[in-house]
Amino acid sequence: MKRAMCVLALVLATGVSMPAISHESQSATIDDDALNHLVEEAMPAVYHISIRGRVMDTMTGAQKSGVENFGIGTGFGVTKNGLIMTKMHVVSPYFSKIASRISAPNTFEYVNGETIEVVISLITKAGATYTATIVGGSPNDVNDLALLRINNASGEFPILDLSDRPTRYDRVVTIGNPFNITYTVGEGIISTLERTVRGRRLIQTTAWRAPG
Repeated sequence: MKRAMCVLALVLATGVSMPAISHESQSATIDDDALNHLVEEAMPAVYHISIRGRVMDTMTGAQKSGVENFGIGTGFGVTKNGLIMTKMHVVSPYFSKIASRISAPNTFEYVNGETIEVVISLITKAGATYTATIVGGSPNDVNDLALLRINNASGEFPILDLSDRPTRYDRVVTIGNPFNITYTVGEGIISTLERTVRGRRLIQTTAWRAPG
């Protein structure tokens, strides 16, 4: 049985991390023990993400609002020194509005003249809490990916093993925070790796997913 791997969330529009487990050459099923082991192995590397910040006027610097909660989502560890992969729409306050750029760490400038500096909070299922800084990705990138670094990271962090590649008809397990229902687990099957929608090549899966 292949080790757990991750189908990157760019194939979905959710930010939900998706560990997957592949068929044995002689078997196309996952027994309960294998499924439980997969989830237990992956869960420590999954983070609940929340975003809050203040809206400022870009030209004057005047504060236009108090602290606002801008949303929640999911990320997963990709390096032991604290790099976290998620979706840009998870950490961008107004994803429906086009941000002209990230002008400073965790600071989004919008074409409507607003600037929002966000605080990105991460929580593990075990209850450990961190803050993070965006170190990769663009709000205007069609791939919608963001790379975060845990602030003041020390020691080693759990990661999802990305060494395996998914294939058609693999079973996949989703772990995320849909509608802020934290650490929800779902299951499905990869139908194809080559589905094209609106010019984007996507992985099609029956695994349940929802915002968060």
